[in-house]
Amino acid sequence: MADSNTNRRNFVKAAGVAGIAGLAGCSGGSNSDDGNLIWTTTSEGSGGYQGATGMAAVVNENSDDVYMEARTSDGTDANIGRLQREEAQVAYNQNYTVQRVHQGIEPFDQLSFNINQLLHFLDTDWVFVTANEDLTSLADIQSDTRVSPTQEGAGTAPYLELGLDYAVDDYDRVSVAYTQQSGPMQEGRLDVGALPIINGNIEASYVEEQKSSVDLRVLEWPDDAVSELEDDSLLEVSQLDMTGFEGYAHTPDEVTTLRLSYNWVVRNDIDYDTLTEALTILYENREALAEYHDLLAFMQEPEYWVESSYQDVPFHPAAADLYEEWGIWSDEFVRGEE
Repeated sequence: MADSNTNRRNFVKAAGVAGIAGLAGCSGGSNSDDGNLIWTTTSEGSGGYQGATGMAAVVNENSDDVYMEARTSDGTDANIGRLQREEAQVAYNQNYTVQRVHQGIEPFDQLSFNINQLLHFLDTDWVFVTANEDLTSLADIQSDTRVSPTQEGAGTAPYLELGLDYAVDDYDRVSVAYTQQSGPMQEGRLDVGALPIINGNIEASYVEEQKSSVDLRVLEWPDDAVSELEDDSLLEVSQLDMTGFEGYAHTPDEVTTLRLSYNWVVRNDIDYDTLTEALTILYENREALAEYHDLLAFMQEPEYWVESSYQDVPFHPAAADLYEEWGIWSDEFVRGEE
């Protein structure tokens, strides 16, 4: 890879350290043996926060012993800091951050706890798009091509930047919100952007708006880059069937994506009985969850609770025992230590 990509990786690493200042501190909070469960999520308008709010409503309505509260946060890295300081017991997170925590990669190499999985929330498959008909593959990107792998500061940005480094020697890094790319594309300020597909087939309203405003084209990955992506343990690579999507000026029938799997994770020392009761209530009332948020409708299927689990990351013993009882446990999963 070119020196510019090495510099970009170093910048991302440094930015990550700065973004979770105070990570090593500990406020002496609760491990939930008092029945309180704080679920730290993302921004107020996000599906993570709204979904957790609905889950909390169900738990609180059906339990006298457990009180669940959803709180907003600055993102997934910040959520690890909250777990470290015991300001929250459950955190919304994604595979890129969780694998760095599990592997002890800076800035997560001095944590006082082990991370455990709890349950699945959603998947996002990220595709790169353009309105430039001269671009068909990421290999066509040049040093002056204006590329926004989501806006700078977004938790997704370093993940997509890491993936791009395997396909592109250099590019002009610009910062455009992925929800607002059509205007910059029309004005010539953006050549390549990125968009998420949720759970393999859901496009948000801003994706529809962008397709209606510009001739949006989905870019392919070069084969040699795909092989390197698959060898990187920090990246989750998937193949997405695009034949069911309409409104694009061009898309391959199948496209390589960088997937982010968003799951709920916990400290390994969170109280067993508290988590058992909360999970049991959610499971027994899973058909009612869709009343609070559309994404919670997926939880009606028991197998969805363990979908897209993080490789080698243990499940909390409370979750492991329940999933075995409910018949959704797999021999490939790892049970955390009590």
